[in-house]
Amino acid sequence: MKEKKYQFKRAAHIQKSLLVCPNCYEYLSQFDIEHFQVCPYCEYKFENDDEIEDFILQPFVENWISQFDEPPQNSPELLPPR
Repeated sequence: MKEKKYQFKRAAHIQKSLLVCPNCYEYLSQFDIEHFQVCPYCEYKFENDDEIEDFILQPFVENWISQFDEPPQNSPELLPPR
């Protein structure tokens, strides 16, 4: 099994995961990593690997999954017969 390089924390007050910079230990969001690819605090360069890609894609995947958690409103199959 591959050893994890990065540490992630779940922030309760914003309901998101944050990446902990391995150099300066600041919390970074997906936006920070996706747009800068370096830590804005210490300029640590993040390697492009599976962990970082999963971290960046996490909000998109969660949004996609949430679409299937509830049945769609006003769907013709769910309306009672007239």
